[in-house]
Amino acid sequence: MKMLFVEAKWLYNHVLTFTKEHDINDYDTKILTVNGLDKDRQSVTHELRYLGSQMRQSVIQGIKHSLKSLSTLKKHNHKTGALRYKSDYKSINLQQYGVTYRFYDESHIGLQGFKEHIRIKGAKQFWNIPGLEIANAKLLNLPDG
Repeated sequence: MKMLFVEAKWLYNHVLTFTKEHDINDYDTKILTVNGLDKDRQSVTHELRYLGSQMRQSVIQGIKHSLKSLSTLKKHNHKTGALRYKSDYKSINLQQYGVTYRFYDESHIGLQGFKEHIRIKGAKQFWNIPGLEIANAKLLNLPDG
């Protein structure tokens, strides 16, 4: 599970480097390897094994949203900086119920690319609501797991 957030960080930083030279809309989301730097500042190629296709799309959508927000602020004469590289990734948007994620019971969820069910907290509150439709969710990287 931890590698999911590490791969999201690798992808975020790779796409951020890509946007410095190209338009973000030119980025191919089907790429399974990304380039990065290790702790000694040496170039390393990482393979994305755990990050599913829709999760990759949500990371890229987050960058697009941030760039659009910065652009809007600049147009309204606000001082803004640039997007910075991340040292850790805190949350991943889960876009489509039934494909990216699904609930199995009150305390277990299935994620795209994972064979085993993952235990979650706080889902019991949703089971008693009649006619509830789940649109999207957010996977958080919290210290308690």
